[in-house]
Amino acid sequence: MRNERSTSKTRSLVWVLTVLLAFNLKACNNNQVDYPEGSIIMTTTAKELRIVLSGSDDITIHWGDGKKSNLNEGTLLNFNEGMEFSHTYSFAAKRTIYITGKVEKLRCDNMQLTVLDVSQNVELTSLNCSDNHLTALDMSRNTALTTLACNNNPLTTFDVSKNTALEELIFGGNQSAALDVSRNTALKYLTCSDTQITHLDVSANTALLNLHICSSQITKLEVNKNPDLKVLCVRRNQLTASALNDLFYKLPEKESHGGAISISGNPGARDCDRSIAEKKGWVFANLHR
Repeated sequence: MRNERSTSKTRSLVWVLTVLLAFNLKACNNNQVDYPEGSIIMTTTAKELRIVLSGSDDITIHWGDGKKSNLNEGTLLNFNEGMEFSHTYSFAAKRTIYITGKVEKLRCDNMQLTVLDVSQNVELTSLNCSDNHLTALDMSRNTALTTLACNNNPLTTFDVSKNTALEELIFGGNQSAALDVSRNTALKYLTCSDTQITHLDVSANTALLNLHICSSQITKLEVNKNPDLKVLCVRRNQLTASALNDLFYKLPEKESHGGAISISGNPGARDCDRSIAEKKGWVFANLHR
């Protein structure tokens, strides 16, 4: 009888422990971490970090190792860039950092980021997250964004259709075969180099001043809807002499030397008729971006 009671108690204890373990595992698998509302969340494997930001006075960076930095603890770079923060861990490991407060400008480039979630910080106007390991970047709620640099990330999808206030976009250094900027009518500066893009439609970007699309697969480009264009770099693409001549004909008229264009590294660069562009006020230059 005593053995039966002991066995029954043991079974009950095992059942309770099993339920508790299953609950804890489910919670862990769902990553149920309650970050404060409006937080910017990022995951990194780097040992040394550098973040530059600006915004409200209550901004705090939580480094993921129990330490944190308030806005007034940073180093002021200049009024336009904001405050610089550096942090070094005792060893490299996967860590999650979160930033509270209203961040308007954020620079988190070259930080070995694998995750960056800025969707809750709708005040963001400027973001530089270049040179990381991001495969996705959701900007759909960041409608105040005017500047975005996200080049050299292995992004598999990219959508800026909701970012209609965007004025500067630096995108590239990946295997993307398309870029849709048809909703970004305020765009003035566009760089999308080192991609697999074969066609880029900038007809809706009537405010465009600078366009750099180099080291890609462009076979045709039309800029007849970009009257303010001053700088055009299409180096190292697949433009034939005929395609380049067609591009020259559609360049906007400029005063003498009022526009700069770079075409080197294209199949038709040697045989095209450069005088077409020169007669419209454009000068050929070795532009880099």
